[in-house]
Amino acid sequence: MIEVSIKNALLGGTFPENGLGALAVLDTGYTGFLFVPEKIFRKLGLHKLKTTKTTAEMANGSSNELIGSYGSVSFPSLENVSVDGLIETSEGASEILIGMDGIRNLMIELDCCREFLSVQDCS
Repeated sequence: MIEVSIKNALLGGTFPENGLGALAVLDTGYTGFLFVPEKIFRKLGLHKLKTTKTTAEMANGSSNELIGSYGSVSFPSLENVSVDGLIETSEGASEILIGMDGIRNLMIELDCCREFLSVQDCS
């Protein structure tokens, strides 16, 4: 899990609203940027912007329609690090996932023995 803060810069929506971070699952099997539950997508106002529709192939072989719009993600543990990309959602989504596009310019070190996760900006 990695702490993120999500923003719709055009309409001013942020999640979480208190400015603290929300936990996102670091999903290296997801090639996209950020995937959020529909409730968060709407709370940010991303549905009010121009959206794109794509189809995602899931690990179990099924496919799912995704709706996306552009937004920003920052990492509360890293000062002044914010990245922009396509934030996607689909019906029934229940968790926040950050994919490979979302972490492309980060150095992430995971030490399971010591239960330690380190994130650094490498851009």
